[in-house]
Amino acid sequence: MASFPLLKTGVEAQYPLVTQTQYVTDVVQFLDGTEQRFPRYAAPLLKWTVSLSLLDEEESNTTLVFFRTQRGINGVFSFTDPVNGTVYDNCSFVSDSIQTSIDANGRSTTTVAIQQNGN
Repeated sequence: MASFPLLKTGVEAQYPLVTQTQYVTDVVQFLDGTEQRFPRYAAPLLKWTVSLSLLDEEESNTTLVFFRTQRGINGVFSFTDPVNGTVYDNCSFVSDSIQTSIDANGRSTTTVAIQQNGN
């Protein structure tokens, strides 16, 4: 399985890093109108918004090639949570597009959103 690429500094992301937790609940409604609720997954799902700034051409290209290789939201890869070091094996991109801008010095900034998929 592919892994989200590291920067030359050995990290997956830079600050600011936004992490979200999502709880997925299923609801069964009975004929008498009462409901029963239960979690779809044993643990909540995570989502990260990864901002990468001041990337050189090689780092920017590596991230872009990885995104294209994964075919955007269709790919599945592992991602290491930058906060606690936990590796999540069932992750994908949230969108089929990637935001990249290049400044006057040739440094690029990229923002991608990654989500943990349920089992």
